[in-house]
Amino acid sequence: MSGARPSRKFAGRRLVLRAGAAAGLAAGVSAAMGQPSKPPAPLKVVAFSLVPFGLLDASGRPAGMIVDFQKLLAAESGLAMDVQVVPYPRAVAMMVAGDADLLFSFPNAQLREHAHSLGVIGHVDVVVMGLAGSRYGSAEELRGKRVGHIRGAEYDMALQSDPAVARYETVTYEQTVRMLLEGRYDAMLGVRPSFLYTMRRLGVPRQKLGPELVLRKGELLLHYSNKRYKPQTAATLVRALAALRERGALAALFKAYEDGGMPP
Repeated sequence: MSGARPSRKFAGRRLVLRAGAAAGLAAGVSAAMGQPSKPPAPLKVVAFSLVPFGLLDASGRPAGMIVDFQKLLAAESGLAMDVQVVPYPRAVAMMVAGDADLLFSFPNAQLREHAHSLGVIGHVDVVVMGLAGSRYGSAEELRGKRVGHIRGAEYDMALQSDPAVARYETVTYEQTVRMLLEGRYDAMLGVRPSFLYTMRRLGVPRQKLGPELVLRKGELLLHYSNKRYKPQTAATLVRALAALRERGALAALFKAYEDGGMPP
């Protein structure tokens, strides 16, 4: 027995509904194609507030070596970026939590675990300095001494993990220098540009401090938070970093700040 045929009335209605749905879909696609795509959100960059790497200028705007590098990287990569200057421990915490995309920083245990390193930006001397009259010829001569350094920063782990060295942690380089001048500890550990800039800012003559002991060259790296990591964006940043390095832009940037000065 053959099945009953649908009436022409209902068959026609189905055709109308199908045609309407197809037309609606086509209209939706056309509208979507006609609208410009929404640009991606700017990458959130955190700069640690340690001079001369990150600071706020007289107008309250981010400034310093890291901010200058961020501008170079944004222009070279074509990626939009917003930069925020925060204390060093908070900058690292933001990367761990995924509250920021990028951090230009010396490596430490937390960053090695929670961020991708996209390459070296540049190098700075890690030094130890004491008061005038002191002279340290090696890290071993600091055993039994009190040494101050920025909290959370890994400048020289052999020295910082030596139980014979009493360590005092500070938040800023200004605090680090002041505590040394007050005799709170025997030497301070950090990077040369930061010490020289801070001394200039505080009006401390170089003669008030003893000769510096260079421990090593510290690497400033480009870190990309694991929680925000996108391979395509990372590849773009790596290419841009390589181009800046090849062109000599990174070397020129570090040269401008190496003596603790602040370029105009």
